[in-house]
Amino acid sequence: MTTTMLFYLTMTILLGFSVALFQYKPWFKSDKIYWVLSVLRALSIAALLLLLFNPKINLNSSRIIKPKLNILLDNTQSIKFLNKDKILDSVYNIMISNKPLNEKFDIESYTFDKDLNTTSRLDFKAPQTNLGKSLQTLNEIQRELYRDDQAATILISDGNQTIGSSFLYNSNSNSQPVFPLMLGDSTAYLDLKIQQLNVNKYTFFGNTFPVEVFVNYNGNRNLRTDLRVYSANTLVAKKTVSLTPEDNSQSIEIFLKANKIGLQSYRLSLDPLLDEKLTTNNFKEFGIEVIDQQIKIALVSDSSHPDLGAFKSMISTQKNYSIELLSPASFLDSAEDYTIAILYQPNSNFSRVYDFIKNNNINTFTVGGTHTDWGFLNNIQTNFKQDITQQYESFQAVINPNFDAFALDAEDFEKYPPLKSVFGATKLIGQNRILLYKSINKLSSQQPLLFSFESNGSRHIVLLAENIWKWRLYVYRQQQLFKKVDDYFMALFKYLSTQQSADRLRVNHESIFDGSTPIVIYAQYFGVNFEFNRNANIEIEITSKDLEATVKFPMLLENNNYAANLESLKPGSYSYNVRLKNKEFSKAGRFEILPYNIESQFLNADISKLRELASQTKAKAFYDFQTEILIQELTNNKRFKSIQKVEKKSVPLIHFKWLLLILIISLASEWFLRKYNGLI
Repeated sequence: MTTTMLFYLTMTILLGFSVALFQYKPWFKSDKIYWVLSVLRALSIAALLLLLFNPKINLNSSRIIKPKLNILLDNTQSIKFLNKDKILDSVYNIMISNKPLNEKFDIESYTFDKDLNTTSRLDFKAPQTNLGKSLQTLNEIQRELYRDDQAATILISDGNQTIGSSFLYNSNSNSQPVFPLMLGDSTAYLDLKIQQLNVNKYTFFGNTFPVEVFVNYNGNRNLRTDLRVYSANTLVAKKTVSLTPEDNSQSIEIFLKANKIGLQSYRLSLDPLLDEKLTTNNFKEFGIEVIDQQIKIALVSDSSHPDLGAFKSMISTQKNYSIELLSPASFLDSAEDYTIAILYQPNSNFSRVYDFIKNNNINTFTVGGTHTDWGFLNNIQTNFKQDITQQYESFQAVINPNFDAFALDAEDFEKYPPLKSVFGATKLIGQNRILLYKSINKLSSQQPLLFSFESNGSRHIVLLAENIWKWRLYVYRQQQLFKKVDDYFMALFKYLSTQQSADRLRVNHESIFDGSTPIVIYAQYFGVNFEFNRNANIEIEITSKDLEATVKFPMLLENNNYAANLESLKPGSYSYNVRLKNKEFSKAGRFEILPYNIESQFLNADISKLRELASQTKAKAFYDFQTEILIQELTNNKRFKSIQKVEKKSVPLIHFKWLLLILIISLASEWFLRKYNGLI
């Protein structure tokens, strides 16, 4: 109690008694009740004055804070595969029941798999391990909740991480020492395994696609074995692998033929050794989606010209493109078969062709020249207007350096032969992107020669000149190849071969999930103005012959996507339907989950990395049979001490309820005594 508080207390009591004695004058009364009333009145006045003055009183409180001990338990399938699940349970129970450890530390338990979990319940069913993320999350919790409190972590794990950044990358940022208790031994077993597999996700029907396989060997003798590739139960490829203790890693490339359309599954098999302990890592399944997506181009013309042969030649060399020369009438007979239409020098006979293109949103490449009906072309579309002068001019091409709609190789077209077209200005209407400008006598006219535009979800390119065949001939004379000019025009056709997406509901996912990525399907829903809608109610419906009934999952908002986590699905082929709850929009598709358990690919604990983690965090690593030694290390370690924290508070007297209680009791008692004795 401070001097100020003593002063206020003394003064109020003296003042209270002075007033009470003055009012009751008990020395003049023969009844002793007046002395009691004087005391009660003095207490009431003193309490009331203290409340009015409201002085502050300093309070001190202290508490003992024990250092934190976080026990981090590996709850993944690899623990059970290494037959360490019972050992982990036993070790954990020993720790949490150890009296000296509990007396010294405030113990918190966590489990981890691909995330950190605030539970100590173990089932060893998690299919992925992200130890790096779990340690980082635990470190963030330590900083936010416990700040400067001392802490240590016991990591009970085999150290085998399957996803995420290595736990050693962020170990220097750990604010607490990590004591690994290593589940597994460091014995080197004879092992032959498929370490990694690289293969494209898609290929075109009829193509040959490469498969790159990395094979590792751990042993002390030379060996020869076979790497086989199966499609269903059919052997489709085989290669012999030779490895030695020194040359124990090899990259093997196998080429397979895509002769079926759709999702194709394959199985890699590395013939195991007779005395090999672990053979699950000798096999790996993978898949690839074979697409029948040959881009069919219609070359529509009503006249003869060398350019027609030039277009046919440049496109016919492309494996996934085909081109057919058609008259306007012939095109209409099979128009649905074509993705792109090259409209070469259109005239009035193209009227129905333009109607079909407009109604079906077909992408076009229009070429205008000396045989073009410019009046017809001006009237049939609204994206550009060409002056009609009945005069013709030869133009050089100049690249627009600001064009960035899609990638094009830079080329000095000013050295190329001039192209011929109608003389006059071209007026572009709406949003257009100019690729090449016209130039006359090396003077740029800033008039478009080649430009692109988009309309109602379709893409269009216009070349306002003829004689492309001269460009091909010029390039061939220079390089004995047509490649440079052909590549330029093929970049234009690749741009036209993809339709601009105007879907309001869009779905994105892997066609084949091979165990290397989370099994998640993403969706986006856009409003009428194509702004992302964050309040949509979207669900996904999963069907498969392996499922007893249709399964529905809600799609939850994650950043700018709606996501459905399908980790609970077993390997197999599935179809899905993503839709809004009102069923106004929906998208269907399919995917395949390959059988692969990455957690069963380990023979040993990753001893070296766990020891490195302990070293970087200034701790020590222990084997699972050294549990008692670890406990002694922690209980005897002087780095971890309990801290006494003293808190000082300056509290106004009005916050003390007992003072108000004294005031109420004294006033009530005085009134009751006065009433009882007839003084009221």
